[in-house]
Amino acid sequence: MNNLYVALIVIFIQAQTFAQVVDTTINNSQYSPQLFAASGLAESNANQSIQIYTDVYLGSNSLTTSFINKLQNGNFIDDELKNKIVNKLKDKNTAGYNFTTGIQYAINTDSLLPANSNLIIGVEYSTNQSVIFTSDAYEFIFKGNAGFADATAEFSESSLYSSSFLKYKAGWQKKFYFDSTSLNIGVNAGYAQGNAGRFLKVDEGEIYTAIDGSYLDITHQFNYQTAAPNAAKLFDHYGGGFVADVMGKFQFL
Repeated sequence: MNNLYVALIVIFIQAQTFAQVVDTTINNSQYSPQLFAASGLAESNANQSIQIYTDVYLGSNSLTTSFINKLQNGNFIDDELKNKIVNKLKDKNTAGYNFTTGIQYAINTDSLLPANSNLIIGVEYSTNQSVIFTSDAYEFIFKGNAGFADATAEFSESSLYSSSFLKYKAGWQKKFYFDSTSLNIGVNAGYAQGNAGRFLKVDEGEIYTAIDGSYLDITHQFNYQTAAPNAAKLFDHYGGGFVADVMGKFQFL
């Protein structure tokens, strides 16, 4: 195999620094370390390449990066930080993430198709999780039920959704150059292999705490569904289907 280029990238150092330095509400933050776009093959004069890429998206309307960083690492969360989140809470709060990583083989097709174009084939792993929770749910979980003495904590309309899948894909990408910008477009299709899926919806959920804390009165009605009865493994197969993607990326040079 001629002109084969292989590269690797380490992503956790910058991602961890981002979480420690920025202490604002997460709002569609993106961390996308990539080797290069597939259309970059023509620029590097490489006929073939193996590409490894990773994209991470985070989002919340109330949780901050420092809170998420401590939560995911199992670090102690002090009352000051907990109260900071309380001041940002809304009636309905959202949080979620999407993690995608993949490897693909690309071959330059300039001799067959228009310049700066490539055919690709690869496999991609994606996992995502999203949660909707009430302000009472946050305070009950992270601050305890002392503040709800002789009161009811409301959990209704909270939900949790998570899924992961493998995608085996093939497609085509092309890059267009203009005076000070470039446009990268592509299309691919393939098979998505369901790896895991879970869904929880709390239609009605209330917890009353006695004034002296001697008992709890719980009212609940919820729906829980799962596609994977056990802990998911990378190549588990719980359903699947054919998928197609169209992408576009506009970039200033």
